[in-house]
Amino acid sequence: FPDALEYARKALAAQPDNPLFLMQRNDLLMACGVYDELLTVVREQQKKEPSDLGLAASEVQIRVLLGQQNFAQALADEFCQRNQLSDPKARKFYQTYLDAIVPYYQGDIPQYLQRI
Repeated sequence: FPDALEYARKALAAQPDNPLFLMQRNDLLMACGVYDELLTVVREQQKKEPSDLGLAASEVQIRVLLGQQNFAQALADEFCQRNQLSDPKARKFYQTYLDAIVPYYQGDIPQYLQRI
């Protein structure tokens, strides 16, 4: 994966706004365990799209992988509070989805299943 990551970085240097290259780079950062860089990338993307559930989920996942479980859970809660959804079903879905990420990436499948 490290070689593929270098190619993804070169591709992004040539086409920095290419969404496919961005996605591939992010996936490769995750696969290579380069969580600090990936966290920086995700945080920058969140500044542009603060209501994006996928970006919030990515940050929660990264924080768990960095051993920051309590912070990850707080991020999930804060995201749902910040994005005051008028539809109660949508709000419940967002909260359930984000809450389940924490035990899943901790490897606690029984807790994950209980949360979903």
